[in-house]
Amino acid sequence: MAAARARALACCGGQCYKAHHLRLMGQSSGIKDNRRLLAELSACEAGLTREDLVRATMRLSSSDSISLAYQCLTEMNKRSMRASLVAHNALMDAYARARRWDLSMRLLLRMQQLGLQPNERSYTAAIRASVGWPGSSKLAETLRPQLEAAARRDAAAAADATAVARRRPTLRQQHEAHQQWQSSRQLQAYLEGEQQQQPPQQQQPSPPGVA
Repeated sequence: MAAARARALACCGGQCYKAHHLRLMGQSSGIKDNRRLLAELSACEAGLTREDLVRATMRLSSSDSISLAYQCLTEMNKRSMRASLVAHNALMDAYARARRWDLSMRLLLRMQQLGLQPNERSYTAAIRASVGWPGSSKLAETLRPQLEAAARRDAAAAADATAVARRRPTLRQQHEAHQQWQSSRQLQAYLEGEQQQQPPQQQQPSPPGVA
């Protein structure tokens, strides 16, 4: 019944409403509205790309539709799409708001199984999810080494990105270099044109007595 209704509401019968549905998803906190939007998106004949599923996961997570957000991550895995750290962290934040430490720990393990390296945000969300539960202090102490290691990795990556950005020329430097290149080309063209316009030099006659 749900599949038939989704096919009847498929957006590609005429104009494709995929972008419209993705924009609406997460704006309403109602789980029924989000489930309907996701069902209609799944029936889209244009197909959902990895970027579409990442965006859907983030929007569903922001509205705390955690079961639907996890469904999007599962769909990415079924389609052999590259896992997204951003999408997983969005769901980790949703688990933290819902105080679902059990689901957050499962998602941490799933990230590692998919080859993703959880970062500082991932471990922080897992610790936040356990607040108020018995044993939360022990869980935080257990995750503390991984959290500190992730924080060091994130800081090193940020430092590397800053160093690369500093080595990269600014827009003004690029503009000045382009102007210098244009001036050099114009000067070269001018000199070549002047050389072509000059008459050929006549050979001077040899002085008398010179063979």
